[in-house]
Amino acid sequence: MIVKDGRIILAKGYGQANVQSRQPVDAQKTLFRIASITKPFTAVAILQLVEQNLLSLDEDIREKLPITLETQFDGPITIWNLLTHTSGFELSDIGDAARSPEDVLPLAEMAATRMTTQGSAPGRRYHYSNHNYLLAGLLIEQATGTPYDQYLQNNVFRPLGMDYISAAQPIPDSLHANRAIGYDWSGDSYAALPLDFSNVASADVIHASGLAMARFMLALLDSDQSRSLGLFGHESHQLMTRVQFNHHSALQNGWTLGLVESTMNGLRSVGHGGAQLGFISQMHLFPEENLGIFVALNRRSGNARYNIVQAYLDRYYSGGQEISPLMQQPDRSGLRDLEHLAGVYLNTGFALTGTLEKVIALAGRRGSVRINSDGAGNLAIGDTRLLPRDGGVFLTESGRTVIYFEQEQMTGKTYLYYRTAAFEKISAWNAPDLHRGLLNLSLLLVPLIQIGWKIATWRRGKEALFGSDQSLQSPALKAAAAGSAALIMGWLGLFVGLGKGLVQLDYGVPGLIYLLLTTVLAGSMITLIVLYYSIQSWRVGVWHPLMRLSYSLVALGMMAMVAIAYKYNLLGYYIG
Repeated sequence: MIVKDGRIILAKGYGQANVQSRQPVDAQKTLFRIASITKPFTAVAILQLVEQNLLSLDEDIREKLPITLETQFDGPITIWNLLTHTSGFELSDIGDAARSPEDVLPLAEMAATRMTTQGSAPGRRYHYSNHNYLLAGLLIEQATGTPYDQYLQNNVFRPLGMDYISAAQPIPDSLHANRAIGYDWSGDSYAALPLDFSNVASADVIHASGLAMARFMLALLDSDQSRSLGLFGHESHQLMTRVQFNHHSALQNGWTLGLVESTMNGLRSVGHGGAQLGFISQMHLFPEENLGIFVALNRRSGNARYNIVQAYLDRYYSGGQEISPLMQQPDRSGLRDLEHLAGVYLNTGFALTGTLEKVIALAGRRGSVRINSDGAGNLAIGDTRLLPRDGGVFLTESGRTVIYFEQEQMTGKTYLYYRTAAFEKISAWNAPDLHRGLLNLSLLLVPLIQIGWKIATWRRGKEALFGSDQSLQSPALKAAAAGSAALIMGWLGLFVGLGKGLVQLDYGVPGLIYLLLTTVLAGSMITLIVLYYSIQSWRVGVWHPLMRLSYSLVALGMMAMVAIAYKYNLLGYYIG
């Protein structure tokens, strides 16, 4: 869908909404799950209630919510924080979906039982989180006494003439026949995926047709039309289309209330993307060009949604990305006081403290950036030099990418900001690469040593290894075998299942994960016994020195597995 200068200039569907029935995509009627593009609709609803003085962007939401909200930092959490993702609440996918409408939790229950941890103080930095918009939806229901989906139907969809759209779960029978099926490519055919439902409805629930989204884009691009249709006034329109938060004014990206700013082909865009089981979508608004583009696909296929938008812009707006005016400032390269910025930075956009999802970082699935230094004050990311400007701002050599470094005075922590993302500098001891290497070494070394014991016993006999007093031998070997087996099985299952994303947590934590966590916990307890026998073997001094040394290595390997499990919230049941 493409809108330009107040008109719909392209409304067309391609391919099939249902492969089995060969039902074609109809731009007017076919409903796609637009997932997180629900968030701009929630922002519109909030701004309507602000205009009616039912809510205020600056008030502490804890005074309005019907639940008690646990926080880790002082200071108010405002609606402005929620809509700009600056409340500090972390991203977590645990239990955010349901398999049937009957399993869907009310917004209040979801917020009361499955709220995420705060990773930073309110207003401090950006943490994308569905739970921000979960709370926003709860505030809408609390302020109006109307269910979220019904409020949108009466106050957003109907005024804009959006007929083929729904925030209900399930969608109404009258629209069900128009719903596209989500698919995955199985290698030689398309496999239909089941429809799931949302426990964070105000963040990702909406199904919409292309024509419905075209009407929404037209309203967001024209404040006069928004006002005439009764959507909201000029001030609210500005809040949704002008940046309200970024980490530094030099960065090219920031957040409006409900939309994220980016730059494409030199054009400023505000928009949002969505991705859910079998669906991806993208909405871009270019206010200065009075242009809007919406793309939806019923298959999660890589970068297709971005490539389609980019292809259009390359055809009609081929001027290229603008070079930052900061290129005109003096180059500060070679300054020795920049050396402290070198190191590894970890993306703060995932659960860091609260849940077992922290293991994602150990598997390397959470973004990290390494800043290199040549020792002469010159910094680089890979082969790309960073050109320092004033106040912690850096440019890449092309002048098209801005990076900002900040040292937080209160905590002493160093942060790197790129576009809307925030990265925290970590010490060498906290680097996931180090932990992953140590874990892999332990998983390999511990069983190999025990195999070596079996071979040595077979070739040389027990007395050669354990001496004449073998009272420690049997319980020590059994403890090492049982404890290491529990740790290895638990770790391999958790690392592959959670770290590599083979086990989905959207519907809650499955029983297998509880079993694996229990296995690691049991192995951790047995590790204490192994450590005791290791100390005893040296104290008594009967075992062969190599046997004592190898047993101590097993104990150390098991302790490493336990320590890393603790570090990544796997020593216990951290499920949020």
